Amino acid sequence: MPGKPTKVPNSEEKLLKKLLNILKHPAKKPQLPVLSDTKKKESSNVAAVVKQSAEGKCLEQFSILFQNVRTFSTHVYGGYFSQIFEALLKQRLVCTEWMTLAPREDVLRVFTCLRMLMRDSSYQQLFFKLGGVKTLVQRLHVLTEEYLDDPEGQFTVDILKEMTNICQKLPTTDEKREWLIACGVHKPLVMLLHAMDIVVLHCSLYALIGLSQSESAKVAIGELNCIEILLRIIENYDMPSKKLAANLLKILCSHINIREQVKVFEGIRICLSLLDSDNVKFLWYLVWIIVQLSEDQDSREEIRLLGGIPLILSLIYKDRVFHVDQNILVMSSECATKAVSDVESDNNVELFSLKSAVCTALTELVLNDTNAQQIVQGNGIYLLSSLILHKKTGQTVCSDEANAIETLQKSSLRALRYLFSMERNRQLFKILFLSEIFETFIDVGHYVHDLNAYKPLVEKINNLSEDQVTLINSNIEATNRRRASSRTVGSYAVLELLGSGAFGSVYKVLHACIMQCILFYEPFNLSKYFRLAIYTRGTESISEV
Repeated sequence: MPGKPTKVPNSEEKLLKKLLNILKHPAKKPQLPVLSDTKKKESSNVAAVVKQSAEGKCLEQFSILFQNVRTFSTHVYGGYFSQIFEALLKQRLVCTEWMTLAPREDVLRVFTCLRMLMRDSSYQQLFFKLGGVKTLVQRLHVLTEEYLDDPEGQFTVDILKEMTNICQKLPTTDEKREWLIACGVHKPLVMLLHAMDIVVLHCSLYALIGLSQSESAKVAIGELNCIEILLRIIENYDMPSKKLAANLLKILCSHINIREQVKVFEGIRICLSLLDSDNVKFLWYLVWIIVQLSEDQDSREEIRLLGGIPLILSLIYKDRVFHVDQNILVMSSECATKAVSDVESDNNVELFSLKSAVCTALTELVLNDTNAQQIVQGNGIYLLSSLILHKKTGQTVCSDEANAIETLQKSSLRALRYLFSMERNRQLFKILFLSEIFETFIDVGHYVHDLNAYKPLVEKINNLSEDQVTLINSNIEATNRRRASSRTVGSYAVLELLGSGAFGSVYKVLHACIMQCILFYEPFNLSKYFRLAIYTRGTESISEV
């Protein structure tokens, strides 16, 4: 009876066994090639060099063969992967002797393989459990200082990319963030904000964004005086770098001490000066920074004095053109149609989110009475009220887009309600809303910040008939300070007749240069009547004489 056939391992399994066998044996000093050795020493250690090259080759093959794998723990070779991960951690990363003496190329491959394996969340957990974080931070700190002293060091930039990429994967919970901060990972990451290599800079920013999600991390990062360099990146770097830095600053600005630093380093001026950008995501970050800065009374005033209110209002102009980042993919026609629809929906969500942020910024600025007056003069009531109505199309709107529309409606209504709280603006709102809508609008109350308080108002508006919507649209247009004029008188555009009396008429006019609505009084020309009366009386006197 023939024996049972034995299983022949395939090339993948052979590679994993070979790599595991190499990694399991601790590297000894004689095995490691020292780059500064003399020719005599090098020739005596040929076998060690060959073995080291074999390790490097296996690591490279591993990174190529499994580059598309995302889940290693449940893989058919999960047992091998687990052992290789532990060996890389214990016999290589933690081994100071190996890290010091091994060729930089092999060190790079070790970090590449660690980074790949840590795509799997179970290996991220194991990395914490086996004490890899503390060692990683130590290695990162040393290499960062080395890079800043000598940016051209061999493989230094590539190793930093892998290490900072690993740092991005670690801060998944508040507990892990606390652990990372305790180990000091934020210190080398902040130092790398000065990196000349754009990929290293981006990797450090991504890692800091993930790390700054907890309050203690924000404080720790803010204490390292990184606000000035972040503002410099936002002002002067390329758009991807600007967006990452603005995102990080937006997160950090929730802490009052960091907001004070932003003001010290002219952050308000910098953010306002960049509102002419056309990138939606970048503008969204900037506006939210402004929103948080506007919580301070002095900042609200500074924004107005720097000319910020017209710039913020310009973001909700109907004719403002924006650019939305898109990923270009090659796919089948059927998938492409669906993908285009999804992209359009995502683009709309981003635009609605930006406009909601603008409404929130205006809501904060309205708390200053002079700001509120300037918002009204800048056509703010018309611009905000234009956001509360949305055309109903036959197409199905995805849940994200529907939520974004509702948030925009609530945000614009909140800003309008804050403006209504000023006595001088109330007459405009009586023109704007239908009586039943106006009652609900009043019932919300003065200066109510919670968006959910405006939900009943949104529901009423969304349930209006087409005729009612048309009427409100007409009322909204009546509040437009930039609408087409009926005629012009000199450099003034006549918008509407406000009223007439015994001695003349009062018009609302717009000056072409200052673009500000003012009132113009046109008296009746009575001189001809007076001249006629005088002439008549004179004639009568002569005839009498």
